[in-house]
Amino acid sequence: MPTPEVVDPVVSPPSEVTQTASTDALAMLGAIAQTHALWEAVLKTNVFPPAPSKTKDERAARKTLSSPQNLTLLGLIWRESDLISEAELRAVGFCRAFSCHSPLNCHALAKRLAEDIESLARTQKRVETLVSAAEMFGLVSRIRTAGCAGNEIRATTALHQLMARLGPQLRAILARAPGVQ
Repeated sequence: MPTPEVVDPVVSPPSEVTQTASTDALAMLGAIAQTHALWEAVLKTNVFPPAPSKTKDERAARKTLSSPQNLTLLGLIWRESDLISEAELRAVGFCRAFSCHSPLNCHALAKRLAEDIESLARTQKRVETLVSAAEMFGLVSRIRTAGCAGNEIRATTALHQLMARLGPQLRAILARAPGVQ
């Protein structure tokens, strides 16, 4: 039996193959897998110290940050920061969801993400775990704001630089996926 050929999961399809919903889905799944691998690699080379984790808390924080779904949460925290200009947000069709009147804190972020009231506590715990992990590695800080319940979450310059490094690499992954403009 011949050995199956190992290929890059996102390659251009042969010209005789018609693009279908299935080929689109396969290409996007490949791109998602590459995005997850890239996220872990960027964390290992730019955020995590080269020495193995010595404490249980640091190992847990590494695992939390390495979760692909937490890339999205960190992206939201970064997007809401003053490190991103209003013009940059408008250029990609975004606007801020939080403001000085409604600051970004764990509870406010959990309320925005929770599917329903029953999942709010679970979502808030997940957000708090992520924020603690990101804070441990200097990606976010929490600031006590007068007159507000909870601590405001702020992206740090380190998170901004991490996302700026990640952006072009993510664009390259998507550009290799068939049918993506």
